[in-house]
Formats: sequence, C-alpha cells, structure tokens
Amino acid sequence: FRHPLLATAVSSQADAERAVGTGMVVDARVSEAKASALDAERDVISASNSAEDAREELFQLVGLPLDANVTLVAPAPTVALGSLGEYVALATQRRPEVIAAQAQVEQARRGTRSAKSEYVPDVAVFAKHTYQDAMAFIPSNSFSAGIQAKWTIVDFGRRSSTIEQRVAGEQMALENLAQAREKVALEVEKAYRNAVRADHVVRVARQALEARRDAERIAGGQATAGLVLVSNHSEASATRLAAESSLFEAELGARIARAELARAVGSVPGGS
Repeated sequence: FRHPLLATAVSSQADAERAVGTGMVVDARVSEAKASALDAERDVISASNSAEDAREELFQLVGLPLDANVTLVAPAPTVALGSLGEYVALATQRRPEVIAAQAQVEQARRGTRSAKSEYVPDVAVFAKHTYQDAMAFIPSNSFSAGIQAKWTIVDFGRRSSTIEQRVAGEQMALENLAQAREKVALEVEKAYRNAVRADHVVRVARQALEARRDAERIAGGQATAGLVLVSNHSEASATRLAAESSLFEAELGARIARAELARAVGSVPGGS
C-alpha cells in the first residue's frame, strides 16, 4: 500500500520524466520532482514511526499486549449543546465549592438564629401532686399547677454582641457563596464558548471535506479523459485525505471541549 502523499509525489516525478522525454521541460524539473518524492517518502516514514510509538503507548496505558490486534471504532456522535443558562444552573447545583459555600451559609444562619433565641424567655408549665399523712388538719392529697418563666433582662451587651458577630459571619458566608457562584459561572461560560467554537470548526471542516471530495471526483474524471495529468488526480486525492485528517482533528478538539465543559459543570464527561 502506497500512501497517497507519496503516490502524488511519484506521479509528479513520472509526469516530469515524460515531459523531459518529449522535450517540454528540462532535467531540472525531474530532479525537483524526485526530491519532492524523497521528501514525501521521508515524511511518510516519520509519520508511520510516530503512529507506531503512539500505538505502543496506548496499549501500555490500557494494559494490552503490544502485539494485540485492535480495531478503532468511531465514537457516538455528540448531541447538540444546550443553552448557557442550563449549564450554569447545573454547575451551581453540582460543583463542590458551591455546595460547601451553601452549607457554610446555612450553618451561619443557624448560628444567628441560635444567638437571637437568647432573647426568648424560658417558659415552663408544671403540675404537682402532693400526698401527706403527718398532719390531720392538712389534706392528704393536694394538687398545684403553674407557669414558670426565666428571662435575662440585663447582660451588659453580651447577647447583642454575639448576634452582631453571628450576623457578620452570615454576611461573609453569603459573600463567599456569591463569589463561588460567580467563579463557577465564569468557568462554565469559558468552557461553553470553547465548545461552541469547536463545533463551528467541525462544521467548516466537514464542508471543506465535501469540497475536496468533489474536486477529487472531477480530477479523476479529467485524468481518465486525458484532460489533466494523473498526478493532478493523485494530488486531489492527497488533498482530500488531508481534509479528512483535519476533520478528525476538529472532531477530537470538539470532544475535548465537551469534556472540559462537563468538568466545569461538575459531571462526568459523557454522563448526565
């Protein structure tokens, strides 16, 4: 199997040699085409070596033997992005720093309510039964009931000072919660913007690939009819493969952007 990039360079070299044979170009054109073919062969070898190294690293990461035979499967298509507001709302519900800040606010509010309850008097209702047989002129059984209340009137400002401290702590907790929400919202907005941009790049790459496929089809028909050189068709094929590679790269970037958005929201990439 000959790589399309190398096939294009070899076809260009063959066309140059035929042109020299007919006297259309000079020998320098052949030397230039040969050099281009050798450069292309070097690039193909370098790319193959890099691909083999990446394959071995992948197998080591997933725990597969180096001679394992695997087949790459295209991942499921990505779903359309929701609105920015939806992702921000999810993030404020899921991000641990926001949840922790909300817990601190609730704790501070409970402390404030506890401090204010010091102003409420302690009221107790009681009922008592008494039995005696020591003195005959006193009834043997007697009943009593009443209400008992305790209230500190003066404490020299201790309760008011405590309430002021608790209210200040509550205000600080509310400010921390607002800052946490703002920070999370900014992170989600940035990740969302990157995801939208990545999706736009994917759409453009797909349109470019369709254009390259049309150009390859037209060049193939012209080469078959003898209207253009065979190298022109090979070059169109190589350009189409480059467009496919660009599309794969754009789709990978889009998936990475989606994963970053999921992390910013506080969910597992690919999950809900």
